[in-house]
Amino acid sequence: MTDGAQVHWKGLGDTTRRPAVVLLHGGPGLPDYLDGIAPMVADLAPVYRYDQRGTGRPPWQGRHSLARHVEDLAELLDAWELSEAVLIGHSYGTGLASRFCLRYPGRVRAVLLMCGPFVGDWRTEDRAERGRRMSAAQQQRLRELEELPQRTEEQEVELLTLAWFTDHSDPERGWRWAAEGARRRRPVNWSMNAELGAEGRADPLDGHLADLCTRLPARTEILGGVDDPRPVSALESLALQLGVPLTRIEGAGHEPWLERPDEVRAHLRRFVRDAVGTRLGLSNDWSWGRSRWADGRGTGAYRAPVTRRWAGAGPGPDPATPGGSTTVHGFVANGGPQKTANSFTVSVRLPRGVTPEEPYFPEDCQATQGLLGVWTVRCVFPAGLNVDDSATALVPVRVSEDAPLGNLTGGRVSVSSIDDILHLGNNSTPFVMKIVETGRQG
Repeated sequence: MTDGAQVHWKGLGDTTRRPAVVLLHGGPGLPDYLDGIAPMVADLAPVYRYDQRGTGRPPWQGRHSLARHVEDLAELLDAWELSEAVLIGHSYGTGLASRFCLRYPGRVRAVLLMCGPFVGDWRTEDRAERGRRMSAAQQQRLRELEELPQRTEEQEVELLTLAWFTDHSDPERGWRWAAEGARRRRPVNWSMNAELGAEGRADPLDGHLADLCTRLPARTEILGGVDDPRPVSALESLALQLGVPLTRIEGAGHEPWLERPDEVRAHLRRFVRDAVGTRLGLSNDWSWGRSRWADGRGTGAYRAPVTRRWAGAGPGPDPATPGGSTTVHGFVANGGPQKTANSFTVSVRLPRGVTPEEPYFPEDCQATQGLLGVWTVRCVFPAGLNVDDSATALVPVRVSEDAPLGNLTGGRVSVSSIDDILHLGNNSTPFVMKIVETGRQG
């Protein structure tokens, strides 16, 4: 790290391939424990994992901050020569992934938030559920161990086992997994846990959800175990506010890959395959899309000149007035080397204060709204987009009457597909809507 700290990391798979997956473990204060996750997807993309500073090896002493841990991840991506990565975070790692998206949205290709982050007053229900899963004697013993000024090795193992076994759906297997983890995930950096925990409570993600909603990549998902003592309702609330899908794993707790390995493996492989296989590019030629509509073939694909203007933000839709309307054009170009074998989805995420209005093109586009009021319109195009052809999604929109004059940011057009098309472009690009005074739309 630039401040002299050393971080231990491992790479699995062909590390010359791009993009790569980065696993972010939980805690805070624990060394990496996601060694069982990495092999599930390492044949699809290289997988990096690391011990967050102050954990594992080598040792480090100093003041911890959430911002420093975000910068550590950015520096590791630089060291691995990754311009962007697919992030998979677990528990505290989901909060780290979220804060990284806030700071470096352009460096995250996709993100899977596994068992977190939890928002709202989730701790009250978490404490109550843990109490229901423990006997009175176990609760008393845990309190005694927590109050000791110093603990022996066996006392530390006993404390962690008591603290962790309630994380699982099956109490018998949960006790065994907790006991194994208590000996392997060591040593616990309790000062790091306290410092980052206090900062997280003082500046919770709850206060950043509006920004996070606009900076998350188009491919963002949440996964949680239904039997996690931390309430799955908190994840449901977060998914609604961010407008992202939530997958619930039945019969699993806070570490679902232990209790439902086949389901989690299938979900991770689908997620990573989709994330790294999306190589459709976004056209930057906005003016072409507004002026040349000929040669439509009834499939949603339009033949375009080979401009090779992939990736990057275009000037955006025509300006609009407060209360007025305009149309967002979402362009996707197939850069080859073959036509698309599967359908693909163009997603248009609108800035806050902008509402989609039918009719769309294609007509069956679906619009969804998060609790923060941010709309996303998803349009599915069929397979068969030829090399150097492009497809266009048209989303008419209405600007709120109280929209401020100037630029509305937070818009993004993305494309997703299971096809792996070798194209030098990007699969996601932001756009800006210009809000002007009445009579000055030209």
